[in-house]
Amino acid sequence: MENGPYRIARHPGNFGNIILNIATPPMLASRWAWIPAGLGIVVIVIRTALEDRMLRRDLPGYVAYAERTRNRLIPGLW
Repeated sequence: MENGPYRIARHPGNFGNIILNIATPPMLASRWAWIPAGLGIVVIVIRTALEDRMLRRDLPGYVAYAERTRNRLIPGLW
């Protein structure tokens, strides 16, 4: 569980989704695309917080893993 991107952040897939949401509006060359992208990022952050709380409560060994891997979502930030 602590190999690859999981030793840097506990939810690397969600971090990848945030990168995708940031990259999509420029690829589409649309200012309007920032609205759903921003909403998507908010949903991902909320989902990550809820998922992390559930894993801490229900998954044996997750609390120790969370102590070793401090970054929840964005390395160096959260």
